[in-house]
Amino acid sequence: MPPTPDASATRAQAGPNPWLLICIAVYISWGFGYETVWLRLVTEIDGVILSAQYHPATSRERAFTDYVVQDAKGEHNRYVAGPTDASLPRDLPVGTRIQKKRWELGYMRNGTRVDDFPVYFYMGVLGIALGCLTWAVLQWLSRGGPSYARAKDAS
Repeated sequence: MPPTPDASATRAQAGPNPWLLICIAVYISWGFGYETVWLRLVTEIDGVILSAQYHPATSRERAFTDYVVQDAKGEHNRYVAGPTDASLPRDLPVGTRIQKKRWELGYMRNGTRVDDFPVYFYMGVLGIALGCLTWAVLQWLSRGGPSYARAKDAS
């Protein structure tokens, strides 16, 4: 009669590797959290668009618009609107009054509030990252937690 596998060994093999789940969670959090939501939150613009130069997509880079914005003090500031949700639109005409406050996802365009950021989509995606992280912790604990990590280091 063949030997029966140890129940703890079988349980340890069930489910994905916790490190894979952590890598997935970090990748999602970086791409959708930092590179999009965070960058949109910290963007701050207040002024009138003096010039807008659209740069179409090429084989080397994605489309973007280079704006020059004049603030209330008369200073000219450069703002580059890229191809992601982190940026404001790339089609704002010259003469548009734009006001984007830090820590807000929406902005004001000629005095009208614009809330075009897909908040629910990003909440869902970041929820998936949190789910992967939670699953990784549960997988790690089911494999023995700290003793599992020590056993892996010893081998």
